[in-house]
Amino acid sequence: MTSSELGGSHNYEFAHVGLRILFCNNPAPCFHRLTNETHGLRWLKWFWRKRIGENVPSALRQPPNEMTIEPRVIGDHHLLLVTPSTAQTPPDAQAIGLVVDRKTRGDREARYFVFELTYQDESDDAEGRKTVFGEWTADGEHIHYGPAPDSDTNTFVELIENRLVQR
Repeated sequence: MTSSELGGSHNYEFAHVGLRILFCNNPAPCFHRLTNETHGLRWLKWFWRKRIGENVPSALRQPPNEMTIEPRVIGDHHLLLVTPSTAQTPPDAQAIGLVVDRKTRGDREARYFVFELTYQDESDDAEGRKTVFGEWTADGEHIHYGPAPDSDTNTFVELIENRLVQR
């Protein structure tokens, strides 16, 4: 199944392909670049427009106007909360959580979480959309942890925190 069959939207290509590969392959330098207060968000918007956007059909391109980056600390971990441009169709991401260990800043443990749209009962009925919580592993496995009780970022952060405690 190709990415365009899975969604192929600009948001999907950014969250589930481009940023995921970049972070999972090189978490420490990626995290360092994105946490730069002066250039982090500007670089991420460039990555959205140029590295991802040029490979997305023009009809599916979105501007990165609504994109944000918010650093947080959860126990022994740094969390970088990324909200890409508006999620429109499943499996677009509403939020992405890049997590690294506070001591090593990504040299050892790094995790990539997604808060994404899906359909109720996996049907094609767009009226039944809901949000699910998942994670991409370093070896490219996509794990769904199940539906989220809410679709706001605070819920997403709580779900990440619960996952970090479980490990």
